[in-house]
Amino acid sequence: MKKINRYIRDNLVSLEGKKVIVTGANSGIGFSICDVLLFKGAHIIMACRNMQRAQEARNLLIQRHPDACINIVAYDQSYLLSIKSFSELLKNEHHDFYTLILNAGVFSPKRSSTFENTIPLTIGTNYLGPLYLLSLLQDFLSTAKTEKRIILQGSLAYHLVNYKNKNLSLLNGKQSLMKQYFVSKLGVTQAFSFYSTSNTNPYVKYLLAEPGISSTQIIRNYNKWFKIIANGFLSVFLHSNVKASLSACHLTCQIVANGDYYRPRGLWSVSGYPHLSHFKKKRVDYRLIIDGLDILGSIYAK
Repeated sequence: MKKINRYIRDNLVSLEGKKVIVTGANSGIGFSICDVLLFKGAHIIMACRNMQRAQEARNLLIQRHPDACINIVAYDQSYLLSIKSFSELLKNEHHDFYTLILNAGVFSPKRSSTFENTIPLTIGTNYLGPLYLLSLLQDFLSTAKTEKRIILQGSLAYHLVNYKNKNLSLLNGKQSLMKQYFVSKLGVTQAFSFYSTSNTNPYVKYLLAEPGISSTQIIRNYNKWFKIIANGFLSVFLHSNVKASLSACHLTCQIVANGDYYRPRGLWSVSGYPHLSHFKKKRVDYRLIIDGLDILGSIYAK
């Protein structure tokens, strides 16, 4: 931990006076992102689904950073009306934000859970939710006159799957929960590629962070016996949530360019400190964007 603290102290610059919004901020990597950025002086907006857990997390952060400025706003990435309300909140009350970190996500929800009563929850929450939010923010971001950083939280998982089509990859509730997660993270990387490539506003930067593989609380929906085994394994062989948060923290603090992609160094990018990487153009498949927006449009057409 001393080494990580030294990295944070020496490699991340001050964020005094800058507002950072973090989705899924009350646990796991999101909580650690808040913790690190508060140490660097940021004003943190915690965007969370569960207000009780968010308040508990805020209380803990206040204990660690007594003079910190921390606010909580409601944000449920599995519910389109909540996403729309959140987008309006950003454009009006928090239009001065410096960085928006799209960290919220699920890994293994109950198979019966769905997004808008139709779509597998993992696909909807991890991919369609952020895609919808980004689509709602485009007019606002296109006219921004101060720097805005949009950081999408990716995953190594996107390397492990190829997109087939809308029915087989996005609407197919019969595919394994692991496969759904892979597809959802592939969608996130395509959204990053699409918006960073099409962006024409020099004040706006679309960025991609990969945390590597960490002992995150993303497995909280598994059975209790599995969580005990998994957490024990993850804590021994993988890096901590704090270290996993550093790619997003680096993209928030340091000088970066639109389209930058940071992930951990080391074998398979499983662990290590963040470094600038290159997004492989052969992995670009904008059918995911077209089909995702088409699904979102059909939901509102009903």
